[in-house]
Amino acid sequence: MAEMTVRVEGTVTTSGTTGGTAAAPSFTSITQGGQTASVTTSTAGIGPALVTTTGSIAFATTLTAVSATGAGTTVDFGSAKSRITLAITASAGVSAGAVALEVSQDNVNWLRQTAISVTAPGVTSDTATGAWRYARGNVTTAITGGTVSATLMSS
Repeated sequence: MAEMTVRVEGTVTTSGTTGGTAAAPSFTSITQGGQTASVTTSTAGIGPALVTTTGSIAFATTLTAVSATGAGTTVDFGSAKSRITLAITASAGVSAGAVALEVSQDNVNWLRQTAISVTAPGVTSDTATGAWRYARGNVTTAITGGTVSATLMSS
């Protein structure tokens, strides 16, 4: 299981019983400068999320070490997000291929962003703006010589 480290400069309170108990709370509140945020594990199946009173930032993996064409895991952010970024990591040996960010409002009709060429190991990204609830990565041209993984982030 991956770990997440959070450094807090402010007041931290573990509380809440939604999805938990008083002995095993479901979220931790962080207050600093009059702003409060809750760190929780999302019930929408998207993994760790930082939920604040002004919106949320969440991330999830959509592609894991793949080389064949096809759509990755669809991520439901739970509500429309104005900015979704796909971070693509190409492994050693990658020499050709392409990955596209796809977004949707209804999980049926998809808008494909321009595919990003992946021609060497490293990290690249693409961002969609608008009002999108669902997102996924899609290998549109097979990856040659290695694999790609991709993570989605929303805000």
